[in-house]
Amino acid sequence: MNDIRETDYIQRFLFEEHAVRGQWIALSNSLKELVAGHEYPAPVKKQLFKSALATNLLAETLKFEGRLTLQAQSGGDLKILLIQANHEHEFRGVARHNDIVPESEDIKTLMPGAQMALTIEPEGGRRYQGIVPMHKPSLAENIEDYFAQSEQLATRIWLFCGEDKAAGLLLQAMPEENDESGFEHLSQLANTLSQDEALSLDSNTVLHRLFHQDPLRLFEPKTINYRCGCSRQKSLNSLLLVPIAELEEIIEKEGKVSMNCEFCQTHYEFDAIDVEQVFANSGRDMQSDTTQ
Repeated sequence: MNDIRETDYIQRFLFEEHAVRGQWIALSNSLKELVAGHEYPAPVKKQLFKSALATNLLAETLKFEGRLTLQAQSGGDLKILLIQANHEHEFRGVARHNDIVPESEDIKTLMPGAQMALTIEPEGGRRYQGIVPMHKPSLAENIEDYFAQSEQLATRIWLFCGEDKAAGLLLQAMPEENDESGFEHLSQLANTLSQDEALSLDSNTVLHRLFHQDPLRLFEPKTINYRCGCSRQKSLNSLLLVPIAELEEIIEKEGKVSMNCEFCQTHYEFDAIDVEQVFANSGRDMQSDTTQ
């Protein structure tokens, strides 16, 4: 039986002698699916990979069934980073950018004046969103700021990216417990982790190298998968948001309505009968509807 740590996974752990918890994440195959069909410049792809790491790490800290979305938006050359992850360890994402993007890893250069929003959508629960300005040069530092301001939880995040793989580490102080010296001690040890180590070693090896003097309780790793979740029916239903006159004009000129999923680039085509049917099912008549 193959070890789950040979694939895309996340693993939680606790320190037995400190009020600190952590997570290790490694992604590879899912990242290839994330960027398939897109032609992202290298700086954009790297920030998207880091966003995927961070969102999955944050989703694992939340004990709920639902979805977490990380979105950063700016008027710069990198306009949008968006990753959605759910409690079943599935995620999808997309980036929007200008044709030319600076060769920089500084997110303030790529996304000047950006804001970051973290949105939690529990199934059957109340939606919550926190928004913070991105003043720091890295995504990890901005998320650390978010936790310091919004959650009052000491949090450190390390994100590492290669050409086709990425890995990350999160350490977080336990809520309602005060172990500042322990958290600082463990953070200093984690700072010694190199990118080569992070991208080439599994979680057991990394955690042993970093924290062999601090007893750990390891939990079973969980597989992470890329899953867009789009479908022909969902795409067809989205046409209800388009003005009817616009749809009629497209069908008259092209004979069909074509669209690509923004996330996975799957191509869908709908003819006049498809469009008429979806409006009929919604209780609206294309011939008599005047709401648009």
